[in-house]
Amino acid sequence: MIFFALGKKIHKYAAADAQWINLGECDFFVLGELWRPRTARNQSTPRVQSQKIRLISEKDQKVTIPSANFQTKHTQHELPGDDLTQGRGTPDKANVFKSISKLLDRLSQRLENPGLDTEINNLHNTTISVLLYYLSMLNRADLQAAFNNISGTSYKEETVRNMFLEALPQVGTTEAALFVLELIQSQTVSDITAIQLLTHLPFHVRKPDVQLLLGLQPLLNLHNKISSEVQHTGILTFGTLVYKTCLSFCPYEMLDDYVKLYLDKFTESKEYEKKMVWLEGLSNIQLGRVVEFLEPIASGNSAESRHLRVLAAWASLPTAPLRPDVIYPVYWPILVNRTEHLEMRVAALTLLIVSNPTPSRLISLYWYLKGEPSRHLYNYFYTTLKSIERTKFPCYTHMGGIAAQFARILHKPVPNEHIITGNYLFDYQDSRRNFGALINGIVIANSLTNIPEVAYITLHNHGSGLDLNHVALYIKAEGLLHAISTNVNDMSFSTRVEDILKQFKFKHQPNSPVHLEIIAYVQQKAVLCLHLNQTNLIKAFKYVSTLQDSTYHVYQSMEFHVNQQRIHVPLTMESIQVTDLGTNVRLAVTANSLFSMRGNFTHISNGRNNHVILRTSIHGTQVLENYNPFNDLWHAAERAQSIHGYLPVNITFGFQEKLFFSYNTPEDKLRAGLIAHVRTVTNIRGYKVQSKLDTLCSNCVDLYTVKRLPHKTSTSNNIFVFKAPELGGLFGVTVFDCEDRIPTEEFMIADVLSSHQSNCRIWPLLETVLLGLHFFDYLSYVPPVGSCGLEVYVEPISSLSSEIRFEYTKKDKYHMLALTRRHLNKVEILQQWNIAIAYDITSWISDTLRIKASKSSSPNEKVMKVCIEGERETPWDWDFLSTKPSEPSSIKLNIIWGPADSAKGKCSGSSLLMQLTGEVTDEQIADSKKDIWPYNECQAQSKDKTFVPYTEACYEASREMSTLRKYKISIAHENLPTELLKLGWKLRALYDLVGGNSSKKSPNTDEMAVVATFPKDSSSGELLFNGEKIKTEFSSSFINSMLVRSRLHKYMDSPFLRSFFSTCILTPSAIKSSNNISHTFEQDKEKLIIARCDDNKPRFILSAVNKGDFVELTLDDETDRIILDSNGEGGTVHNHTHPVPVVRNFEFSYIGSKWVRMDKKTVDLVFAEILLFVHWSKEQVLLFYPNYIQEFVCGYCTLQGPNTDGLYDKL
Repeated sequence: MIFFALGKKIHKYAAADAQWINLGECDFFVLGELWRPRTARNQSTPRVQSQKIRLISEKDQKVTIPSANFQTKHTQHELPGDDLTQGRGTPDKANVFKSISKLLDRLSQRLENPGLDTEINNLHNTTISVLLYYLSMLNRADLQAAFNNISGTSYKEETVRNMFLEALPQVGTTEAALFVLELIQSQTVSDITAIQLLTHLPFHVRKPDVQLLLGLQPLLNLHNKISSEVQHTGILTFGTLVYKTCLSFCPYEMLDDYVKLYLDKFTESKEYEKKMVWLEGLSNIQLGRVVEFLEPIASGNSAESRHLRVLAAWASLPTAPLRPDVIYPVYWPILVNRTEHLEMRVAALTLLIVSNPTPSRLISLYWYLKGEPSRHLYNYFYTTLKSIERTKFPCYTHMGGIAAQFARILHKPVPNEHIITGNYLFDYQDSRRNFGALINGIVIANSLTNIPEVAYITLHNHGSGLDLNHVALYIKAEGLLHAISTNVNDMSFSTRVEDILKQFKFKHQPNSPVHLEIIAYVQQKAVLCLHLNQTNLIKAFKYVSTLQDSTYHVYQSMEFHVNQQRIHVPLTMESIQVTDLGTNVRLAVTANSLFSMRGNFTHISNGRNNHVILRTSIHGTQVLENYNPFNDLWHAAERAQSIHGYLPVNITFGFQEKLFFSYNTPEDKLRAGLIAHVRTVTNIRGYKVQSKLDTLCSNCVDLYTVKRLPHKTSTSNNIFVFKAPELGGLFGVTVFDCEDRIPTEEFMIADVLSSHQSNCRIWPLLETVLLGLHFFDYLSYVPPVGSCGLEVYVEPISSLSSEIRFEYTKKDKYHMLALTRRHLNKVEILQQWNIAIAYDITSWISDTLRIKASKSSSPNEKVMKVCIEGERETPWDWDFLSTKPSEPSSIKLNIIWGPADSAKGKCSGSSLLMQLTGEVTDEQIADSKKDIWPYNECQAQSKDKTFVPYTEACYEASREMSTLRKYKISIAHENLPTELLKLGWKLRALYDLVGGNSSKKSPNTDEMAVVATFPKDSSSGELLFNGEKIKTEFSSSFINSMLVRSRLHKYMDSPFLRSFFSTCILTPSAIKSSNNISHTFEQDKEKLIIARCDDNKPRFILSAVNKGDFVELTLDDETDRIILDSNGEGGTVHNHTHPVPVVRNFEFSYIGSKWVRMDKKTVDLVFAEILLFVHWSKEQVLLFYPNYIQEFVCGYCTLQGPNTDGLYDKL
């Protein structure tokens, strides 16, 4: 729809229709249509438009026009610059200052208004966009004057100042950018504010040019008085400005000079952090010969540290697809050099893959990595291929076919190894509109410990052929756990352990220095660089240790207030075109957001009060507007989306006989929550628009909401309302300002699901996340037509404020909880819940849980009581690797509830009894008797032995016999309420709908039984409902992670423990290290099993002696010498030469930081210092310990190859 004005009437025509428009003296015949963009594809379709003028009447009239008034004009239309009105609608400075003041005051006032605003026009206010428009009209002197006018200290002036500074770097003009530099040079703003100003600045400059670049060059040499963090941000910001300027135009010599300047500064710097910043600034330039200058830094011949070489490699990622000729000769030698660090080889492999390699180079990568001995590098390559195999991301789809071929013939990594290093890529794409998102996570673990040391996370949105959102975070943390274990653990030490260690031949473990890096990227440009080393971390540990003595003082005396606002304008795309009438048309897509956090944190008589108000406002528009030069008005068609949030928090917590926290509900039923609204409108705006409309068209409105059925009134409906009187409020979901039926609403879900194409085979659980991202992006690209809103809110149930108080105390074995609601300043209790919880461990395999809750309101009402009794029996066998079928597991839950006269006594009324039983299936038992792996191999390995050896086959056999794959749930009930009975009938109807037959069981029965079986290595299961068999499909990987396991596998089959814990096995004949390397264990020889061997004091030593038919184990620390020995039948425990009195009843006894328990044949020892667990038996000793200690320990358990040097033997 195009609007225009001529004379004293506003005329409009629909460009799609042919129609006559009466203009008085002449008629215009309009045919055809303008160029019109097509939804999210942003493709334009040319349409022919012609105009015919037919004179209706002719009248002679003598008009004298002085020739001096004529001006010569070219017939070619020139598009306007920043001023779209071309001088017609520019306000004077006084009005600009006045408007800015009003806009800032309006933003501040909106933060003062309590409650969730539901006024439609307020939801779609464009205050931030208009503020940026007026700020763009000011020069540096004007900006300084505006800043001085709001530089006060009151709460409101602080808010206004925050929002002015937040908007300033996003104005985008040269004057605003130079004013930011002045604020930083004069240190007018704080360091944090200066960093925020510089971070936003380069991404919002509208017209970068050489003069602006020269004007901002002082960012490279800020005064030493300015903090180093601000200086570093200035270096990164200027690099991005060089890129933006020279991408459009700058002399090549200037670009080359800046590149050399950054390189020289990098070379001259002595501090690592300075070098890192100059290197990232160089990568931000990204043009010219940057890649060529990064090449020698990353190459194997570089003298720079490994960390800088890696950063130089990662810095080449954005330009790698454009320069395969530079990437291949540099990074192929790094990849094939097996002495290089793992991260360096991973970076080289990534660059070789993303640099548009030829098929022959991809085949070379495959053939080389097929035989790669590094499990971590191989797993990275494998996960990369599996991620790219079905990717929908446009930059990688061309590699999907060949990646799928390689992935099919590559052998899969061993599943039990759980290697963390990998390239995990998840993405989706809308197949109809071609927008989508990508989440890419590169994780690099320590090749020795499998502990992640590097994480490179990227979030990428794309649509309309544009890179809309590209943010990344790079984190490297090497030696961190080692430093924490050394500095946090203040265990005393002497020379005793050190003297014992000297009796063995051992290899000194070098210290792993702490190296922590954090780099944040926006649009592939570094905006934050942070580096911490050993010295920084030790200072931090010392500071934290000093806080322990003053914690209560800080809790009691610390008071502060928070007043922070954040304005963000992440997206502005616009195009200025000209119509056939010669007027200017602006097509724009904009988005902006405002976040506010204001509050006070104070100490009061009985605790601490935390009162904070969180607000957020997100606004997006797609607008087509046409300027009318005759009356200085804009006519626009606009589609807008907005999201607003309001969350007040007023919590008090403390210790007043009981641990408690409380909050107060707001008065006057003020709502808190989230509200979203979309609308399509046409509007007329401009200077004194209402008075002009009154003159031209008295019946016209300046804002009109477009609806499918304009004559129908918009409706509001409550979708869901849930009252919680005990919490003082209600939760509701409301749809408002909507038409009765919106055509796209009923098809939206089906449209998204049918067009959703995702790639998340590595982690299928992320499918839900990707689908949620798709719905969010769908509403951004294809919002509903017309007007409609959704409100999710929490509202007090009373207009009077009340206090909700939670209390906790422990009395004997009972945990007592109380929830009370009362009016403020009144003793009367409105509602109260009292809950008593008792948990008892009745044996090694059973425990009970009892809960009693009672609710009371007014004295005349009955008390509502709920009693829950639960009993659990979990099978356990201290014979960790037994291959016998596990005993069943059971849970019994009895719930009784109903009204009573008193809270005392037992519960009565309705009851629900549920029993869950898990057991090994008959098929599992039958398979264990067959001559198949792993059972046959385990039987051969166990032949002539009185124990089950810890081997791969026996571990798998034991795991399967410890996995419960059959579950039975039985439910019985009495006196159920009508609502629950109706729910039962609905479930039965649903069961019949999917093919069941509930009529086989009497509908009046009070029992129900369900049996589910999950076979091994299958996604097809069996479900019995009241005896009727139903075939089901399930995700085997998900179900296997949820199945109940017993024995050792209850813990060790956890993916987390398998990834980050290791196992070492000792027998009278051999020692098997955690790297699966076996070594002969000679009789009467003493071996060093595990000890701390770095530059710090040893602290502990674990040694072993082969006594012929058993292994004697000795653990030495600074206070004790624990010896695990044999008395012929079972184990004994000595501390030095004194027997330790340990009762053989499965209970742990404490010896300092060590725990010991015994039974008839085994001894278990836990050493809390390093989380070491020892399971000693006469036949074999099992050691379980965290991987991270392998950085600083040595011994037979850590060997990675044959022990040719006789290490770890006693001298």
